[in-house]
Amino acid sequence: LDVLVARRNLFEAELAWTSTRRLLLASVVQLYKALGGGWSPDEQSAEAGKKG
Repeated sequence: LDVLVARRNLFEAELAWTSTRRLLLASVVQLYKALGGGWSPDEQSAEAGKKG
């Protein structure tokens, strides 16, 4: 029973970590956009075609 409780606690901790990591990455994207960053997929593929 102790092993099952420990595994459940580990799983809950991993879920919390994953959720926090997702929020962190979403915040980085929002900051990047707020600072004027971004890209256009059409421009990106056109540049790739010119280089290759």
